[in-house]
Amino acid sequence: MNDEIKSRKLALVIFIVFGLVTSGIARNSPSTARQKLLQTVRQAKKETGYMSDALISPLIESIEKDKGAYLSEELMPDYISFLKDKNIFVQRLGVAGLRAIKSPKAVEALFEYVKNKDYADWEKRLQDLMNPNNKESWQLQYELDTFRKVVNALGESGDSRFVPFLTELFKSTNPQSLQIMMPVGKALGKLGATRELFEMIPDVDIEMIPDADRDFLLCISEALRAVKDPNKVPELKSIIKNPNKNIVIREFAVSSLARIKAAGVSEFIIDIINDRNYPVSMRRTAVGAASQIKDPAVEKILLAYAQDPNSPIRYNAFAGLMKRMPDKYIDRLFEIITDPNEELRFKQQLTANFYHLIPQDQLKKCRKHFYNCLNASDRDGRPIDEIRIVAWEQINKVFKEEPSVILNNRSSAGTIHSIILERVVKENKNLKLQERLKKADEEMQRIVIVYNNKHIPEEKD
Repeated sequence: MNDEIKSRKLALVIFIVFGLVTSGIARNSPSTARQKLLQTVRQAKKETGYMSDALISPLIESIEKDKGAYLSEELMPDYISFLKDKNIFVQRLGVAGLRAIKSPKAVEALFEYVKNKDYADWEKRLQDLMNPNNKESWQLQYELDTFRKVVNALGESGDSRFVPFLTELFKSTNPQSLQIMMPVGKALGKLGATRELFEMIPDVDIEMIPDADRDFLLCISEALRAVKDPNKVPELKSIIKNPNKNIVIREFAVSSLARIKAAGVSEFIIDIINDRNYPVSMRRTAVGAASQIKDPAVEKILLAYAQDPNSPIRYNAFAGLMKRMPDKYIDRLFEIITDPNEELRFKQQLTANFYHLIPQDQLKKCRKHFYNCLNASDRDGRPIDEIRIVAWEQINKVFKEEPSVILNNRSSAGTIHSIILERVVKENKNLKLQERLKKADEEMQRIVIVYNNKHIPEEKD
């Protein structure tokens, strides 16, 4: 009964607040808008959890939709005071108002807000979220979402004064706490803090970097992707050209450069692809970067390397074409895989990366292609098991079908057996374990046919 009364009360309050918030805001004076802000905040502070959120959210929505009087600088003292409130939803309202106003004083207030957070406590609470009995996950997620919006505002401000604080926060945060590191890194990228980001990259071979440091590198990579300042182009080019720089730094610089819209960038990236004096890994990175550039010249370059069987960047070039224009190259993808005269390793690379090469919305259009791959053979006409098995898995996953397939060795089809066993177990829950295993083996005998040296299928056992 109490819950029903609370629900009715909440519905009534939301109706009243929403009506006040959305009626004639553009015509309201700052003083009227202030009254509505304070009235809603007083009510929200009496509530908790989703009820408090439901009262504040309409105001935030109006602010984010640029509703006139709520964006007045006269309201800044109120928004700043909201940042100091214990109620996270009231804090979010303050953040929304200051982000919308965007004045230097508003951004400064947001900076003070994040500067005084207890990040060690956040990291501990993030670890505690792994505990299924944790009851405060919603609170932490709201806090971190608010933090993300504030840090994003710092990045978009263009004010380099925030770089030292954000750099230290980035360096001191556990890379596993991605909800803290990622927004901080992106803010640094938006502020053009390339020097600070590159200095944090460890000077070792990437193959020797521990897993924990790989998470750190991932965050730096994402941070550098956020760099959009054309003024950073000369610096990035200088890093790329310097053979004495760590190869990881140079590759990150390539990826970062490709995302900047500036004259000469696409030509420079193409030069890296064509210049064999660059390490192969850098040329591969440049191919991946070029696939994001809309310059028509890029397709011609990628196609040339994709057609060259001796090129060490052949797979990357074809993957770049698929990323740019999947509709145009998807048929060619399957032609290569089913061509017995194509280089085997190249075909295996393409097949192993079906998931990355073929857009999810196109998979169902590829039924005929996948069935053709069940006949993939080498130059001598022998089955290429790796290709046929992957094709079978895709057919089963996308179309829920179990076609027969000829393989060199039935023991190589472990994944097919696992899929069949899982299906048999679900369909025959009343059978004993041994009976289900036997039934799965019988199904395996029916589906997987072994190829013999006479180039004909063996008789089933």
